[in-house]
Amino acid sequence: MAADNDLPRALVQSGLRAELMPQHVAFVMDGSRRWAQARGLTTKVGYMAGTRALEKIVELSVAWGIRAITVFVFSQENFRRPEAKPSSLSHMILRWLTG
Repeated sequence: MAADNDLPRALVQSGLRAELMPQHVAFVMDGSRRWAQARGLTTKVGYMAGTRALEKIVELSVAWGIRAITVFVFSQENFRRPEAKPSSLSHMILRWLTG
């Protein structure tokens, strides 16, 4: 398999046809917390892993010519948790978006 840096290029060159790619995709980020708990990790580690997965999705989407991405990050469940959870998740997302 190609190195991580070469993955988008390799997938594009593997025969994906640009004219068949969607122009807009949407993702629901769900399960990062459960993923971490199942592995004995902290919620923060789960959110960080979800962020890394989103970074790869954005990178691949750009390589494939997808023009718009919608990401649903918060669920109703997130807002039912103690205030620190949505607030810390918001701060993590803002740090990621602003680089």
